[in-house]
Amino acid sequence: MASGDVIGWQGQPCRLMACPARAGYAAKADNANAFMEGFKMQAPTVMNMTSSSGNKVKNQFLIWTDKGQYFQSYQTVIAFRDNEGNVTLDRGRWDYSTTTGKYRNSFLGMNKAQTEKAIKAGDIKLEDLN
Repeated sequence: MASGDVIGWQGQPCRLMACPARAGYAAKADNANAFMEGFKMQAPTVMNMTSSSGNKVKNQFLIWTDKGQYFQSYQTVIAFRDNEGNVTLDRGRWDYSTTTGKYRNSFLGMNKAQTEKAIKAGDIKLEDLN
C-alpha cells in the first residue's frame, strides 16, 4: 500500500472512483492504523426469507447488523428495525409491489392497514433508506 492511498473496506486500498472511502469514509494509508484502532464492526449476517412452506425465497433478505435488522427486497432496503425495536420504512419503496408487501408484512408482523396506521400515528418513521 502506498503512502496516500485511500483505505476502503477492511483496510484495503480503494482505487474505484465510486468507492465510499473517496467520500470521506476512510483514512489515508499514513494514518490507517490510527483510523482502524478501536473500530470494530461485526460482519452482517444475511439470510433469505422463507415462504409459508419453509422454502428460501429468492431476492427477499433479512440482514442483521450491529445496529439492527434490515429487510431487503432485491437490491432495495425496504425496512429497518433498530435494536430498541424502532421501525423505519423507506419513504418511496415501502409499498413497492405485492410481493415486497407480503414479505414486509412478515418482517413487521403486521398487515398493510396496520402499517399505514402506525405510520400515521408516528410509530413507524419514513426515511430514505437507499
